[in-house]
Amino acid sequence: MQKDFTKKEQEREKLIEPSTKEKKIEYEPEEKIEKREFLREKELVREKLREELERLEKMEVTPEIKEEIEKEVKQIKDTEEKGKIYRLLNLAKEKGLFFAVTVAKKTDPYTLDLFHDVIIEEGLYKTFLKQ
Repeated sequence: MQKDFTKKEQEREKLIEPSTKEKKIEYEPEEKIEKREFLREKELVREKLREELERLEKMEVTPEIKEEIEKEVKQIKDTEEKGKIYRLLNLAKEKGLFFAVTVAKKTDPYTLDLFHDVIIEEGLYKTFLKQ
């Protein structure tokens, strides 16, 4: 009789769905959680910067400032990538974030994207937006 009972248990085990059996609980590594939170925060900051820049772009730009922007664009276009970013960061410190981003927009899309990334990842946007 003992053998029959064991066979019945085995048959019943086969009928039980895998979802009702014990499941292994897998935890997401802390690195992935931190990275996901960082990426979410980065996107929020990027969106805030975009909104701020749109607001600033609606402001009137004088002909003198337009000339300065064009002069900087010419200088930056002849510079290597790393130098472009350093120059844009200096412009942001000296003349403001709006000025630097306007110059970056007129250079090329890659430089603009790289400049945005540096400002966000290094947390420099906080400094520049307070100016």
